[in-house]
Amino acid sequence: MTAKPREPRPFPIAPPPIPPRSWGRSATRLWNRVLASFPEGHFRASDSEDLAVYVRAALEVEELEATIAKEGRVLTDETTKRRYAHPACVLRDRAAARLASAGSKLRLHLSSRMRSEDANTASKQPAAQRMRPWESNAYFEDGVTPPKKSNGKRAAPNVRDKYGF
Repeated sequence: MTAKPREPRPFPIAPPPIPPRSWGRSATRLWNRVLASFPEGHFRASDSEDLAVYVRAALEVEELEATIAKEGRVLTDETTKRRYAHPACVLRDRAAARLASAGSKLRLHLSSRMRSEDANTASKQPAAQRMRPWESNAYFEDGVTPPKKSNGKRAAPNVRDKYGF
């Protein structure tokens, strides 16, 4: 008896969420960019509300950053000459918090897609596999290796004990 070939995906891929019709070009463009940056099936129709919050918060942060850049972070009251923080700074921080929260709910951040155990395993790989590009000879054209890091005078002297270690 032969087994039936398995389908590559037992469940059909859900169609991607559709942006609201009332949105302008920039919001729709950002929505589509977020959807395109993840594999098909990452987002479900139930994610549309969180995705809408994410897009609105991202556009709000961008708009408030432009306002702060134009008017400055600190404003001065004309009558009392008292200096105070621009109110847009508080609004920007709140929008950034909403942006981060919605990003976590949508599994946009790497920490939302990777278990802590997997990250711990990856950190215990041999040093050669974890080496940064600038720490290898391939990074330097002349092939000279960078000097090893030392903690200066506090470094232990290179003296072996009586057992040869």
